Amino acid sequence: ANKAGYYVAIFQSKDSYQKEIDNVRMLLSNRADGVISCLALETKKFNHFLKFIDHNIPLVFYDRVPDKIKVSKVLIDDFEAAFKACSHLIASGCKRIAHIAGNQNLAVYKNRLDGYKEALKQNNIAIDDELICFADSLTMEEGQKFTTKLLHLPQPPDGLFCSNDNTAISAIQVAKKEKIKIPGDLAVVGFSNSPASTIIEPSLTTIDDHAFEMGKKAAHLLIHLIEDKDKNVVSETIIIRNNLIIRDSSKKESN
Repeated sequence: ANKAGYYVAIFQSKDSYQKEIDNVRMLLSNRADGVISCLALETKKFNHFLKFIDHNIPLVFYDRVPDKIKVSKVLIDDFEAAFKACSHLIASGCKRIAHIAGNQNLAVYKNRLDGYKEALKQNNIAIDDELICFADSLTMEEGQKFTTKLLHLPQPPDGLFCSNDNTAISAIQVAKKEKIKIPGDLAVVGFSNSPASTIIEPSLTTIDDHAFEMGKKAAHLLIHLIEDKDKNVVSETIIIRNNLIIRDSSKKESN
């Protein structure tokens, strides 16, 4: 965007729904030429974004996107990524795989839950609701709370797929305190390939969602929309590739 001659202002919601609404108001009052947004984790309603459309301000969503607003979007196939992550855990020998899921009002986390369930179904593993935990904001504190709960079940999981790296990293920390061997007793897979995923010990197996590429594509889309004076550009959805990075948190000795 800078190279194209645009001034870039960054507004952070800190994953707060109210802060997101405040940011929308600020952008409207400052007459932004265009907006790129990733939904806050707390967001359950999307009406505030319709004001951009009402004011003919180009809008592009990336990563966490609303499925009911018809604008351009850049995302990965979260269903396929989750299916891939859980299939890896199954191939590693896991039989009881838990999932720390995100806000189900956001399509990104609903699709990850669906991908998790489909991997179990295709491998004839029963879906156990006791092994699925729903987090509000996928914080490390929530990861600690849910991992502690899961590890104290009469039949604890031997695999854990988390909807982000924060909860996966906190899961590893809790397991280590509980003297649970990773990946021997519990294999863990996260999501997003954050910098911390290589620092935690053992290093975290995770889905790389190629966030930089996602942001770059979103910027190109927005600039195209802004500079289309005749408004002939049709909204589009771009699916970015993803890949599973296998590290020590899921490498069982038998494999």
